[in-house]
Amino acid sequence: MAVEVFLCYAHKDERLLNNLKTHLKSMLREELVTLWYDRDISAGTKWEQEIDEHLNTAQIILLLVSPDFMNSDYCYSIEMKRALERHERGEMRAIPIILRPTDWDNTPLGGLQALPKDGKAITKWRPRDDGYLDVAKGLRKTIEELASPFQTPESIPSVNVSNAKPTALTSAKDQAEYISAWVDAEVGGGKHAILAILNRSNEPIYQVIVSIVAFQGAGPRDGKELDPHTPFRAFISSVPPGRTLVKVDGGYRGMSFHPGVEIAFVDKANRSWIRKGHGELVSIENNPTSYYNLTGPFSWQLPKTTEKFSPDDA
Repeated sequence: MAVEVFLCYAHKDERLLNNLKTHLKSMLREELVTLWYDRDISAGTKWEQEIDEHLNTAQIILLLVSPDFMNSDYCYSIEMKRALERHERGEMRAIPIILRPTDWDNTPLGGLQALPKDGKAITKWRPRDDGYLDVAKGLRKTIEELASPFQTPESIPSVNVSNAKPTALTSAKDQAEYISAWVDAEVGGGKHAILAILNRSNEPIYQVIVSIVAFQGAGPRDGKELDPHTPFRAFISSVPPGRTLVKVDGGYRGMSFHPGVEIAFVDKANRSWIRKGHGELVSIENNPTSYYNLTGPFSWQLPKTTEKFSPDDA
């Protein structure tokens, strides 16, 4: 499935935008990406509504940074703000593309990894094509991470969380409140699902079980969880701070229901929790395997963290 890429730019930079599109053409031909920007809005369409729609669905947003971009209230205060909000929640990737020399390091963009390399503006590269090529290679790498985010499960011992040292918490739910999960993508024609786990705390969580659950999508039972004890699940020994993706075999597809993700885990203070598919966070008495009445041996995955997260960024 092609990754949707949203191009956020100032209209005075349209020539540079078109040059960038030329260098991304090979990825378009490979059907790795689809590109969208405001020139694709059809006549008679409510342009703000269509831009909002793509801002909310894009998997990657390229912020084409220049003095004119920073000067645009719409680019800076609306499009960029929305992109950063989604990026911080782990829903997508926001990538600054430095088109022209700009004072951007001390803005909210300063905490992101920019392209080209070292944030060197494209117009400063000689020849300039080298700058565009560096952007294309960086974007391809990001797309590959999104498309191949998991490793083959391996059997490893369960983590002994009884040895975890309790840490002073401001509340019982302190760390647990920073854990969430969702369906990131479907692969293999819906035979497999990629689940995203976002750990926004500064410590790992342990004995993690993520499960796909089904929700009624239409009719009088709208939003009702149908099957909380699904066989479609993955076991992860520990999940570090950051955004982690894992593969699950199977899933739910249909006209009247949609998939959600339930995550059970043990926190750094040896407390067990479950975040239901509808978002509710609940404390559980037993560890995750006991909660689901599962018996071993289990095949614990070694997760791949695709994006680090610092609590200071929250």
